[in-house]
Amino acid sequence: MKLKWATLAISGILLMLFLLMLLLRPGIFIHALVEEPFIPLGNLLFWLAFIAFPIFLDAASFSFRQPAAAWDKWIAKGFRIAVVLAVLWWPVSYGLSGNFANTFSPGPSFVGSERAAGIFWAYSYAMVLLPVALWLLRMLLALLGKPRK
Repeated sequence: MKLKWATLAISGILLMLFLLMLLLRPGIFIHALVEEPFIPLGNLLFWLAFIAFPIFLDAASFSFRQPAAAWDKWIAKGFRIAVVLAVLWWPVSYGLSGNFANTFSPGPSFVGSERAAGIFWAYSYAMVLLPVALWLLRMLLALLGKPRK
């Protein structure tokens, strides 16, 4: 149980710092983490936030878990898949864009093209929507599974 609280605290602090930087200092996201090849600091920050988000939602919903319920085991696997997909976000983004800055432009090849940009954005949105959908499903099933008094 203490591990869940530590996980919740660390991932929550990371997400809170990310959101504060996004709201108060958005210019920091385009600051160069590495000059050559150009890697914006924002890519690293988004990558860490994408990883922390499903971990936070999974840890935050531990009180709603019913370990004996089969559905929770599937949802827990879904959260693990969401973390793996989040860890793979930057390598997949590099593969789609052909650069560490994740910039796209029209061209003859697939890498860096507008079609690749569409896949990049869908993948990026999925990094937020998948954990939220799993969390909402867990909450709904937990509420439906509780006995009435």
